[in-house]
Amino acid sequence: MAKYNIFISYRRIGTADKAEHLLSLLEESGYKGQVSFDRENFDGTFDLEILQRIDKCKDFILVIGENTFTNVTMEDAREYRYYAQCSITEFDSIQRKLQAEGKTIDFVRFEIARALEKGKNIIPIIPSANDRFDFDRLKLPEDICQIKRIQAVFYNDSKNFLFKSIIPDIIRRLKTPRLRFLKIALSILATAILIMAGVIFTQYNKYIDDLNKCRTATQYELFLEKDLPENIRNKAEMALAEIDSLKHNYVYPNDGEYGYALYGKPHRDSLLVFWSDLSYDQLLVIRQIFNNMMLINKGSFTMGTDNYIDIDGPSHKVTLTDDFYISKYELTKKEWFSVISDSTIITQDSLVPVTSISWNECMDFTEKLNNLVSTNEWEFSIPTEAQWEYAAKGGENFIYAGSNNLEKVMNINTSHAVDVGQSNCNGFGLYDMTGNVKEWCLDGDWRVYDKNAVTDPIGKITAKKHIIRGGSYMSKDNIDFLKLSYRDTYSSDLSSEDIGLRLVLIKKK
Repeated sequence: MAKYNIFISYRRIGTADKAEHLLSLLEESGYKGQVSFDRENFDGTFDLEILQRIDKCKDFILVIGENTFTNVTMEDAREYRYYAQCSITEFDSIQRKLQAEGKTIDFVRFEIARALEKGKNIIPIIPSANDRFDFDRLKLPEDICQIKRIQAVFYNDSKNFLFKSIIPDIIRRLKTPRLRFLKIALSILATAILIMAGVIFTQYNKYIDDLNKCRTATQYELFLEKDLPENIRNKAEMALAEIDSLKHNYVYPNDGEYGYALYGKPHRDSLLVFWSDLSYDQLLVIRQIFNNMMLINKGSFTMGTDNYIDIDGPSHKVTLTDDFYISKYELTKKEWFSVISDSTIITQDSLVPVTSISWNECMDFTEKLNNLVSTNEWEFSIPTEAQWEYAAKGGENFIYAGSNNLEKVMNINTSHAVDVGQSNCNGFGLYDMTGNVKEWCLDGDWRVYDKNAVTDPIGKITAKKHIIRGGSYMSKDNIDFLKLSYRDTYSSDLSSEDIGLRLVLIKKK
């Protein structure tokens, strides 16, 4: 196995593009062939070779983004410290055991712990402090918290920033020497000869690479302005045509029924929309989000219960004065990451509800979604508590959403969230409003119930805590938490592995 003196560690979500950019800049600066990057040049077992490369490198560059440590818990520090200390043979046995148990290791966390244990020259590359991220205030588990004591190189995390400006600072920190001039000159000469000999082939492959990087209509249009080989031009035109076919101006909520009626006039559940410059994958996902929005007609219902011991009662009449749409499913990981980062990564759990997201992050998500697609009359949000309970009841009078039998409306034999829509729906065609995961509501804190009738009630949105409803797979040992009337709150800036969200379309004010 080749020895790479420089190892780049990064989280694929959020910093992959930065790490690739850094790799290219280091190679241009005289370190070609000395930088280990986990998308190329692997000979053996991936996990074991990663460990070997960390052990043999001189410099360990850690590219940090705003979300690098989002899902790193304070627990398991002892286990990760042990992973960092064990031999390659021991680590192979650990990996096999974890795989047999269906468990995985957070490799970014492991890489950092291993580099600290082996005393590598660690160079953290960190976003400058902003309203969303401040590395100095970040709480890290004991196995990796030492990186906060290491002098870092800071960068401006904006779309117009280039890592090129911080390369001199990084090179000054490296212990790996650059290749000598003669070796570089010979490499350049050999490369030039190869380029001259295969210029046509290289240019063709570049067109293929550029085509594969195109995602949106604008990117394809700019690509088509080049002098392209005919077959590549045909592929780009076909891709652009597929995007254009999805960007027509109507979407169809209520299960997308009927679409266009006779004479090209849209069905009453068709909504006129305006798209921003989206990728094909984003268009598919957002169209499906619209199709899954179910119309809930305005009306009155009895909210709360008289059999309460906390904040769930007394029962009282609530009137909602506007129709609204609500998603038949909890928002999935696939939908979340498609909207947030145009991610094309499809994992085995892509249809599981997205969790470990705070109320504040939900607000950022709906703002992003409303910027990607807009309508004249409606906008995306999360439901008020009253909208949530009205929809969850489904026009029925059950203890749970759709039944008095808990097993019909949620999987009670699981210790984790499952794919959405696996149990029976309620009277409005909505799934998982009892169990699977809890769901954020728009209301802040709780509105104190009394017997008086209210219209369009909502708690203080700017509060530090917000309402969660519906219960989760963790609630099965206390079924009171799964009743439709049950209410609870959670800090707006915190997240939990059993709290997700459900979207609504509400009329613009």
